[in-house]
Amino acid sequence: MTLGRYSFILILGLLISSWTFGQCVGESGLITFSSSTEAETHSVCYTSSDELLIAGVLEVGSSMDWVLVKEDPDGMPVFAKSIGFQNTDENGGNLIAEEMSDGSIVMAGYRDQGTRIALIVKVDMQGDLEWARTFPSNYNTPRDVLEAQDGGILVSGSVNLPNGTSEDAYLVKFSQTGDIVWGKRIDGGSGNDHLYGIAENDLGEIVAVGNSGGFTSSFRPYVVKCSADGTILDQVFYDCIYPGTFLDVFIDQNERIVASGYEDRPSGRASIFVSFEQDFEVIWDLGFQVGSLDIGTSIRSTGNGELTLFSIKDWNSSSNSIYIIKVDALSGTFLSAEILDGDLSFSSFFVSNCGDLESAGNMAIPDRASLGYFGINSCNQGACKDIFEVVPIILNYEAVDFSMPSFDFDGFVEISPDVNDIVLDRSTSCNINVMEFELFVDDFCEGEELTFELQDVSGTIVEVNWEITGHGQQTGSVVEFSPLPEGTYELIVTVQDVYGADSVETVYFSVHPQLEIEDILLASEFEICQGESISESLQSDLLIWEEVLDENGVAIESFEVNGAGEYELLFISECSEVVYPITVSLVGELQMELENVSCVFQDLGVEFLPNDYQFIDVDWGDGNTETINPEGSVWHEYSEVGVYDVTITGDVPCNFNETFTIQIQEPPMFESPISEVFICNGDEFTYEFGEVGAEIFDMNGQEVTTVTFNEGGTFHFIAENNCGVDNLLINVFEEEVSYTPLDYPRSICPENDGVTIGVVPLQDDGLVYQWSDGYTESERVVNDPGQYHLQIYSETGQCSESESFVINQLPKLSFTPLDIDTVFLCLEGQRTINFKNFGYPYSFQNGEVGFSYSPLNSGEIILQFNDGCYDYEYAYFASIDECACEVYIPNAFTPDEDGLNDLWKIEKVCRLYNFRVDLFNRFGQRIYTSKDPDFTWNGAMHDGDYYSENEIYQYIIQYSHKIDGVEQPKVVRGHVTLLR
Repeated sequence: MTLGRYSFILILGLLISSWTFGQCVGESGLITFSSSTEAETHSVCYTSSDELLIAGVLEVGSSMDWVLVKEDPDGMPVFAKSIGFQNTDENGGNLIAEEMSDGSIVMAGYRDQGTRIALIVKVDMQGDLEWARTFPSNYNTPRDVLEAQDGGILVSGSVNLPNGTSEDAYLVKFSQTGDIVWGKRIDGGSGNDHLYGIAENDLGEIVAVGNSGGFTSSFRPYVVKCSADGTILDQVFYDCIYPGTFLDVFIDQNERIVASGYEDRPSGRASIFVSFEQDFEVIWDLGFQVGSLDIGTSIRSTGNGELTLFSIKDWNSSSNSIYIIKVDALSGTFLSAEILDGDLSFSSFFVSNCGDLESAGNMAIPDRASLGYFGINSCNQGACKDIFEVVPIILNYEAVDFSMPSFDFDGFVEISPDVNDIVLDRSTSCNINVMEFELFVDDFCEGEELTFELQDVSGTIVEVNWEITGHGQQTGSVVEFSPLPEGTYELIVTVQDVYGADSVETVYFSVHPQLEIEDILLASEFEICQGESISESLQSDLLIWEEVLDENGVAIESFEVNGAGEYELLFISECSEVVYPITVSLVGELQMELENVSCVFQDLGVEFLPNDYQFIDVDWGDGNTETINPEGSVWHEYSEVGVYDVTITGDVPCNFNETFTIQIQEPPMFESPISEVFICNGDEFTYEFGEVGAEIFDMNGQEVTTVTFNEGGTFHFIAENNCGVDNLLINVFEEEVSYTPLDYPRSICPENDGVTIGVVPLQDDGLVYQWSDGYTESERVVNDPGQYHLQIYSETGQCSESESFVINQLPKLSFTPLDIDTVFLCLEGQRTINFKNFGYPYSFQNGEVGFSYSPLNSGEIILQFNDGCYDYEYAYFASIDECACEVYIPNAFTPDEDGLNDLWKIEKVCRLYNFRVDLFNRFGQRIYTSKDPDFTWNGAMHDGDYYSENEIYQYIIQYSHKIDGVEQPKVVRGHVTLLR
C-alpha cells in the first residue's frame, strides 16, 4: 500500500570537460608603457567610434597616477593622459573607464592616502579634465560606472562602516556636472556587502548585483533594484547552498535580468549564470566548473535572441583559459562554446561595462608581473570583434604629455546611510547545487517489510546510507528493513556524490496498526421512540480510523438515522477496512387511522391499531377532550364548519404527542348563480363561480373555477365534495348585428341633388337604427356635406355596431398631370408619356383614354378630363429625336504583326447588351464567334490555325443598347476584308 511520497531534488551544474576553438578570436599583443616603470591595465574597451580605450595606473615619480590611453582603429595613439592630484597616490584599484554618449569619459576608482577614497573623474573626448569628485571613507572602492538614460552617472561599490567592523554596499548617482543626485548605502547587517555590475532597463530602473553576508555565515549572490530616483524597489538573495558573488549584470532584449558570477563549491569555485524576470523569479540558471577556480565574469547579447557568457577557468593559475558560451536568451539552452587558451598567471580580474547595452562591457585581467594585461571585448554594435586582445603598442610616457594641473577640491561629499536601511529577503532558493535525486519514502502497516528507494537523477551519486533511529542501518539505492511495531520513526538518509559532497536528509514515516471490528467504539444496537432520530458522533472513532463511509459511500462524521432498520457502515484505516452492522429498533409505537376530512353533524372516527400504550388523551380542537383506551375505534361529531387541530398524547413507554389537522365541511352550494347570459357575435363573457365549498366540474369532467362563453348553448356545472352535490345550468344566447354599408360618393358637387347613405340589413331579426340627428331609418338622402353617424342595435339592445359617413364638397382641382411643358423622346425608344394618376382617366386628341400617351411625331398633345363636377383641359409638346447608339465596324484589317491594324474589332460609344459576333467564309462556314463586346480577332480559325486566308468574310453582329432604360435590339450584317 502506497501511503505517501517525499521528493528531494538537488541540481548539479553542467560540467565541461573540453571545448574546441570558436570564431571571433582577434589578434593578441602586449601593451607596455616603459620597461622601468610599474604599470597596470585595469580596463580595455571600444568606444562608439571603434577607438580603443585603455585605463590603468602608471608609476610617475614617487606616486602611482591614473593613466588613460585612447588609440584610433589603426592602432595610432589619440592621446595618453595621466591623472594625479597633489602628489598623492592614485593607485586606481578597480579602475573603470566608461565612454558617455557625448564622447566624454568617466573614470571610477580610488586614491590611496592611508585610507581608500573613492575618486570619480570626468574628462572630455580629448582627455582633458572636466571635473573630479571624491567621497572618502576607510576602504572605499568603486566597482562599476554606467551612464543612465537621463545622462546621469551611476557608480556602484562598497565602503567600510565608520566603526570599521564591516563593509556596506552603495549606489551613487551623479549629474553630468558632477553633483551628487542621490546616494544609497545598502546595509545588510553585521556582514560585508558589495555591489559590482550595474544595468538599467527601459523604464529607467537600476539593477545592481554583488554579494552580501549580512544574515549568513558567508557571502551570497545578491541583486537589488531601485527606481531612477534611488528608491529601493526590490532586493533578493540568490540563496545557494554555497557562498558566491554576482560580478556582472545584463538586461536582455526581453527586459530580463541576467547575472554572472561564481560560487565556492567543495570541489572548487564554479561559474554561475542566472536569468531572472523583473520580479526576480528565476527563469533559468547554469553552472560551469571546468577547473578548480572558475569565474563567470560577464554576459552580452548578440542581438538575435542569444546571449554570450564569459567564464575564466583557473584564472590565477598558469593553465587558465577563457570560455565563451552561447545560450538561448529565453530558455538558457546551450547552443555553442569557444575556448581561448592562455599561458599567463592572472592575479586579479575586473569587469567593465563599456558602450551601449548590446555591446557594452569587456573584462580585463591585469597581471602586474608581465607589465601587460589581457582583455576580452564582446561583440560591438552587433558585429563580433576582438574577443581576445592584448594590443601591441609601446608608449613612451616621457614623449607624451601626461601632465595635468593639480586640482583642489572644495570638500568631500559623504554618502549618508539611507534612513530606511535595507533588510535582505532570502525567500528565493538556489537551483545550482551539487546533486539531483528523488527519495521515495512511504508509510507502512504492521507486519509489512519496510522498503525505501533513492533514484539518482544526476548520475553523480556514489553512496546512499539509510538509518532508522534505534533500528539499524542499510546501504544502497533500494533497501529493506524488518517490520516494526506501530509508531512514527525518524529516517536519516546520507547521500554522497562523486565530488565528495554530502547531502543529509531527515524524513519521518509511520507504521500503522491493523485494526479489527473490536476497535470500533460505536454501539451496534439502538432503541428509539416513534418520531425520534439518532445522532451519534464518530469523533472518537475517527481518531483511530481514517474515515467512515455510510451505505451510499459518503464520508460521515456522525451516525444519523430517523427510523428503525438495519444499517451498515464501512470503517477504513491506513491498513484495514471493516463492515460494521447496526440495528435500530422502534419502541413506544402508536398506530392509528384518522380521516382528515368530514362533514358537519357527521361522526368522525379514529381507529387505533395494536400499540404499546394503555391510555391516551384526545383533544378534538373544538373544546372537547377525553381520555380513551387506545383499542378499537372512537367517534366525535362537529357542529360547525372549520379546520380543527386534533392532538393525541401519551406518556408510557415514550412521550408521544402528535397533532393532526382535519377539515369539517358542509354540502356545496352555488352562490348567486346565473341562468341566462347574452353575448354578441364574436364577443365572449367570463363568469367566476366564487366560493362554493367544493370542487366544480364542467360537462367534460374538467375542474374549473371560472368559465368563458363565446357561443350560444346550454351549459351544465356540478359542485361536489364529501358532503354532497349541487348543480347549475346556464343558458347562453348569442345575438348579432349583421348589415352591409351602402356605397356612396365621398364628395358632392355644389348644387347636388342629394346622396343616399345608410346600410342594408343581412338578418331576419329586427334591428334598431339611430342616426346622430334623430333619424331612425336604415337609409336616407343627404344634400349637404358633413359627417353622419349611425348606431345599429340588436333587437334586445345587448349588441350594437356603428357606421360613419363623411360627405365632402368637391373643390376644383389644382394639380397638373405633368410637371413639364415639353417632353423629349427618342425615335428608337418606346415613345410613351406617363401622366400622373389622380383617379380621373384622361381623353387625348386621337380619341385614346387612359393615363399614358404614345405620340408618333413631334407636336402638341391635348388631354381632357372631368372629376364629376368640373371640366379640365391641358396642352403639352412632344419633341422626338434620333438617340441610337453609334457603332463603327471596320471593313478591313492586316494581321501581319507589324503593330498596325493587326486586329479586327468594333468601336462604340455606349454599353452594349446581349452581344454576339459571327464570322463566315465564302462557303458559309462559321470561322469565329464571340459574345464579348470588347472582342479582337487576329485572323485565327476555330481549329487553331493562326492565320486565315486573304479573303472577304461576312459578319453578323447582334446587340442591344438601352434607350430610356429599355433595351433596343439591333442586327448588323456586313463584310470585312483580311489582307497580309
